Amino acid sequence: MFEKRLSNEAIEESESPALRRQFVIKVYTQFLICVVIGIVHWLLAVTLLQSTLVDLIKEHASTFILLFIISVFLFILYALTDQVSEIPCISCVVIVLIVECLNLAVLVLVVNSSALHLLVGILGVMVVVIILCVLGTFMPFDITDSVNFFFMVACSVFLLSIYAIMYYVALKTTWPIYFYIAIIASLVLSFLMYHVQCIAGDGRVQAGLGDDKYASLLLYHDFLALFMLTLYWQ
Repeated sequence: MFEKRLSNEAIEESESPALRRQFVIKVYTQFLICVVIGIVHWLLAVTLLQSTLVDLIKEHASTFILLFIISVFLFILYALTDQVSEIPCISCVVIVLIVECLNLAVLVLVVNSSALHLLVGILGVMVVVIILCVLGTFMPFDITDSVNFFFMVACSVFLLSIYAIMYYVALKTTWPIYFYIAIIASLVLSFLMYHVQCIAGDGRVQAGLGDDKYASLLLYHDFLALFMLTLYWQ
């Protein structure tokens, strides 16, 4: 996910431990800012604005789905287009749009939750993310050196998750949805650890020192994927 922007030789020549530490701090700071912005949006949605938003979402549900699609398109554009990511003003505008579109799209899922359930879900996900970030940073095994194996496992797990959700739809039984959630969560957690190792810069694949915004967006997508899974119980 970082390969297009990095060269191992260039990294070895230009990178120092101090620069890598600064990069890691920037990434996690920006990630936390995104999380805080999301929490503010969602808390407002389930408290002060809940009665208004319930009717608004019912009338304009397709608009919120469109916002999610726009965020995905902008993220792909940002990840694959150097002209967008390397120009500071354009880069900042695109990132703000991505985060805002994601946060607004998630309103559809959180609007019927209570503030307590919302905070418990966010807290639980953040605890898991922190634990995985620590494990991914300090574990001796290099996940980034096994990309092909990692990709095959991810594809198999993804296929299994599709089977589970279709089993749930076809047979109208409840337990496959829990199986589906567990499968998707394991897939997202493995992606999270991969991203963490790339950010730490100790593996074969390393995030470039100029990719702090891109890396923080990846972490935020991982966080959102896990958080949205908690909304089923809410």
